[in-house]
Amino acid sequence: MYERVVIGFEKANWPPEAIIPAMVAIESFVLGSALDAVAPSTQLAAGPDAEHVPRFVAAVDARNRAALRSGRTAADLAFEIGLTALVSGLERQRLALSENKR
Repeated sequence: MYERVVIGFEKANWPPEAIIPAMVAIESFVLGSALDAVAPSTQLAAGPDAEHVPRFVAAVDARNRAALRSGRTAADLAFEIGLTALVSGLERQRLALSENKR
């Protein structure tokens, strides 16, 4: 599988020295997202500290409402945001590395 991933990076004009770090970054994100997908729904509950962290509680509530409206899980929302950021960041990184080689 890794061979195919490397070939894909090469086809996208990634410099050889950056392919494995980029691949590991993606793999780390996916593994972390898998853990998030099976985490208890109360993981981010403020509990008895809620009165001391009202902005955090409001942000968690807003995330939960967005998940309900979209029909997706909170983990799915986080995965989509993270993957979009990772892919766009990797593309910027690839372009910067290409520029530095010129």
